[in-house]
Amino acid sequence: MIQSPLGYGTDKGGTEMIDKERIAEYNTVKLYFISYYKYTFYFKGETEDGKKIAISIGGIADNIYRFSVERDEPVYIEHSYPEIETIRVKDRDGSIIYEWYSWDDELG
Repeated sequence: MIQSPLGYGTDKGGTEMIDKERIAEYNTVKLYFISYYKYTFYFKGETEDGKKIAISIGGIADNIYRFSVERDEPVYIEHSYPEIETIRVKDRDGSIIYEWYSWDDELG
């Protein structure tokens, strides 16, 4: 089981439904903190071939205080699965390659 600094385990919403094989190529992309809003941290990064990746982490007020962020320290998708709320990967032209929202899985 992936350990979560926020204490979610792997059963947060639809987190197990993330297509880990499909996004495996993005696991080592460095994602840097860009903003915080309503208990959620937002990160962005770019692949060597110009694809843009954005994720959000958090969303639960009772647990978010356990999550620490350093502006100059990257996070990685593969280390953030239990906390991820959203993932979006865009091609160089801006078209969406992959998009996932935890609440879509929670709603069925």
